[in-house]
Amino acid sequence: MSDRCDYVFGFGSIMDTSTHATWQTSKSCAPMLGSVATISKRFGYRRQWNFRSDTGFTALGVSRAEREGDSCDINGVLFRIPPSEMENFDRREAGYERIAIPLD
Repeated sequence: MSDRCDYVFGFGSIMDTSTHATWQTSKSCAPMLGSVATISKRFGYRRQWNFRSDTGFTALGVSRAEREGDSCDINGVLFRIPPSEMENFDRREAGYERIAIPLD
């Protein structure tokens, strides 16, 4: 098995690592507990109530800021996931769209 892991930034319920057991089957890349991270407003995104599930709840997501001044820093947690688990993670986060975050 490879030691390579993908990193996922999240906020809200995904920060509760006790919920990871519902989709994480590999123990090779345990979540990075307490790794606080901020996505800079220079990235051009903002948090927004933009996700409505089939079961009726509304959740926060991120969306591209429509105007330059509308973007904001987004606080959350960074944790790692083995590539073999991304499909399971995507199933837990059904309806959301992954976006790449620049590292600089």
